[in-house]
Amino acid sequence: MTELNHWFTTPWYEFMHARYHRHHLRSSSGDLETFSIAKETRCSSMFGIQSALIATQYAPRVHSIYLLMRDEGIELTYDAEGQPSERHGIRNLTITTETEEICTDTTSIVKQHHKTLERIVWSLDTSHDTDTIDNLNYPHLKKLYVNTSGWQLPCNAPALEELEMTLQTIHAHPAVLNAIPPNLKKLALDLQQGLTTVTKSLIEHYLGRLARQHQLKHLVIKFDHEDNVDSLLDVIIRNDRLERLEITLWEWDSYQMGQFFDRLVKGCPRLVRLEVISKTVPSTNAMNTLKQLQHLKELAFLMHDFTNYESFWSGIPTILQLKSLMIYAPRTFKNDKAEYLKQQRPDLQIIVDTNTFRF
Repeated sequence: MTELNHWFTTPWYEFMHARYHRHHLRSSSGDLETFSIAKETRCSSMFGIQSALIATQYAPRVHSIYLLMRDEGIELTYDAEGQPSERHGIRNLTITTETEEICTDTTSIVKQHHKTLERIVWSLDTSHDTDTIDNLNYPHLKKLYVNTSGWQLPCNAPALEELEMTLQTIHAHPAVLNAIPPNLKKLALDLQQGLTTVTKSLIEHYLGRLARQHQLKHLVIKFDHEDNVDSLLDVIIRNDRLERLEITLWEWDSYQMGQFFDRLVKGCPRLVRLEVISKTVPSTNAMNTLKQLQHLKELAFLMHDFTNYESFWSGIPTILQLKSLMIYAPRTFKNDKAEYLKQQRPDLQIIVDTNTFRF
């Protein structure tokens, strides 16, 4: 045990993967006998989540745990402090899966570390878990991503600043929308793949409550298409403190996009960054409308192809307050338009990203 503790508290220790085998655990007492370390290995599934629970008891400098559920077992990855830290305990926890199987006992590790966790990514089905976390508090939790599991957390995390939810989570657990953390600043909603009328109404009410509290600064929202999302677009612009808006709406009528921009400049005058992911090209009028956003410094658009973008290229130089332009484009993107824009606006930072999206 002394050697194990010495290994974990050595200053040069920063990163590890750990593998546990049956002969490394005493089945009679549960005491840890040996701890096998390697750079890239995975845990045996025979012990399941209990491997992570045991390991953190003997690793005082571990601050992050990553669990990946795979067909052949559970892969555990740990990050640790290179130097002693004032705060002990697990601060970052990621639980994801490569399989469609329902995993059990994952809530136990959340329960063990709920008092120290600052960031959680939880993406798997935990409906068969026997442990419960309904009444636990998360006093230090600031960032949370939930996909199906973890819906109980937002109402018990008063310090939460960033929340990301999927449509699957809201469908399965609409109660996740009941509480709004008092310090929430960033919200990300992935509403793709099956937005129903009932769920849409719940989300409208949720965004409306956020608007009345005047607290949201950053909103990321993704839609499949524009059918039946007009009411959601309307409630978005009621969040008058928004400084950053990222919206994905692949099938977006050009006229409807222009109408949204008209309402946006009136409802969200504090916008500093606007990102639009759509195959629709903004019209000349839409580009002119954006000039009214006096604080707009960053603009990001997706270029699906290279036709009919004249309104975009001619409109960008006239947005004088703009300092940065991000273009998401295919790898075949021809840079001549961007180069010409640099000549027109040498003060404008232009970034062409050909890696984020696949066309």
